[in-house]
Amino acid sequence: MSAISAAEWQTVGAAKTNFTGKPLAGDTAPALSTHFTNAGSRALRRTFAKTTAFDPAKPHRIEWRWRFDGKPGDFGNSFNDRINFFAADQPQGGSNASSSWIIGLATASEPGREVHEGKWFFFDRQDDGDFKKENMINTGLSLVPGAIYSFSVTVDPAAGVYSATIHDGARSFTETGLHFRNDRKGAHPVLHFGGSASNAGDDHSFSLGEIRITSLAENAPIVAKQPRETKSPKPVATDFKETAPSLASGSVQVQIFEDLVKGAELDFENARAITEYREPAMAFTRLPVKYSANALALDRSSPFVLIARTELTRPAGEYKLRVRARGAARLFLGDKLVLTTKPQKTASDGHEDVPEPGKPDVAGLHLAHYSHQETTVTVKLDGSPRTVTLVALIGGKGLVPTPGELSVAIGKLGELPQLLGAPDAPLLNDEAWENFASTQSERHALADTHRRREASTAVTAAWQRYHAQVREHTRGLPPIPLPALVAGLPEFNAIDRFLNAHLAIAKAKPTALTDDLEFLRRLSLDTIGLLPTPNEIRSFLAEPPASRRERAITRLLAHPGWADHWVSYWQDALAENPGIVKADLNNSGPFRWWLHQSFSDGLPFARLVAELVQMEGSLVQGAPAAFRMASLNDAP
Repeated sequence: MSAISAAEWQTVGAAKTNFTGKPLAGDTAPALSTHFTNAGSRALRRTFAKTTAFDPAKPHRIEWRWRFDGKPGDFGNSFNDRINFFAADQPQGGSNASSSWIIGLATASEPGREVHEGKWFFFDRQDDGDFKKENMINTGLSLVPGAIYSFSVTVDPAAGVYSATIHDGARSFTETGLHFRNDRKGAHPVLHFGGSASNAGDDHSFSLGEIRITSLAENAPIVAKQPRETKSPKPVATDFKETAPSLASGSVQVQIFEDLVKGAELDFENARAITEYREPAMAFTRLPVKYSANALALDRSSPFVLIARTELTRPAGEYKLRVRARGAARLFLGDKLVLTTKPQKTASDGHEDVPEPGKPDVAGLHLAHYSHQETTVTVKLDGSPRTVTLVALIGGKGLVPTPGELSVAIGKLGELPQLLGAPDAPLLNDEAWENFASTQSERHALADTHRRREASTAVTAAWQRYHAQVREHTRGLPPIPLPALVAGLPEFNAIDRFLNAHLAIAKAKPTALTDDLEFLRRLSLDTIGLLPTPNEIRSFLAEPPASRRERAITRLLAHPGWADHWVSYWQDALAENPGIVKADLNNSGPFRWWLHQSFSDGLPFARLVAELVQMEGSLVQGAPAAFRMASLNDAP
């Protein structure tokens, strides 16, 4: 059966069709040229009814040739730029739950809707019929404008399976035993050839050649293949290297992978871990910060992948494994995939429905926060050690690249679960979880400080050499003349000479000298913004009077509260005005983290100013680049 009349085809979308007068290579009948002028679904469709020669409810083969005649630049900018060839049990626009077999090509992913970008695929239903990468067989072939493609689909309607082949003139790909998308057995006589476009002006023109449908013997069914097996990724590094001393202990080995192949983020065959460290339990509320050579926070690739492994040893019996994740995650017991979560989706307009609060299935259970998925599975353990591996995809386009409350827990049926890890890992109740998260944050803060300072050793040394050169230069300059002595005004050092000169001009007298307690109060307020505590006052008064002030200055300048206090001043001085309740244009909060880091690390102001002017690093992880986004800020 072949395409012999344009009138026999219906169009989905605004289309112009005509026969070119020339057949595609290998055909005898003229090709049908099609040009669409609408956004959204675009397709030609035709229903092939049951005849004496053909029954769509019985095994058959469909063959056709096709060529893309549009503009390559108009194709591939959006998730909605797609090609879809499919059969359905009723007329429709794009492929959906009514589709059986599908051959297609999707050009771009969306958050929560990952595809094999720019590659032809065959649809193979797994757990559901969602339009997602897990349900697509990647042929490895791309769209080549002008190339004449040959397609063949062999369908067994009674079994609900099909086989497919694509040939681009140079290479071919075949897969057998694919499952219908709609999981419905029987006839699907409506054929669709087209796709969708993100813009009405996109030129996705194509030419459709002859369509041949051949009835097949009923005693030669297609054998449905078994669901595809996803295996646990093998450890990448045999010599596990620790990220920082404070992250060097724990029974859970963690690796972070970046810059993985787009469309194959969970393929680790040739990947190498960027970061490696350990945790006491398989739970993650904070991850190590990535730093540049001058200690500026950097963004990881988005998305990136976290892999965590630990050995599980429990007495024989039934247990419930529990995974919590914002986005796509896989949990393996040994080499067997036992749990999955779906890719994370972004809210389209901020007005989605607020979900009902979750209900604990065990008394005292800490509930997962909104936007987290929770899946469980019951497993039987025989008492022997088993390796548990968690693979989690974090971030992605339009998504915050943080783990949230990513975790794995295990427990006897009906009992409060325990985070997976060491024997003394916390239970999954509110108090234990909050304590764990707080402790994890503190450990990572210490580790980040260690790695940050270690990473910037060379840059710090360069600044020290620069300051030495400046000091050497200034030694050769003529000394600044001191003002004349002012009679009646106290002088304790050279600076007082300058102050007294201005007091004399203003005909003012200095205030009385402070006593020790006044000095301590002012010093504490100026440095850390707090009044001295009773214990600090007693310790201060117990020191020798001649050195107590100098010792107090040294102690308070080394106090961590010094950075806390002066961040607010420098935010005001730089007019950095983060919008807290509702973000304004150029809003930034992370900028303050870099200020705090700079004061904590004791950066000289020359380096601070230089880094501020350069505005490098991450926009969202806490770096001077965030100053570019500060609301109503002053240009440095």
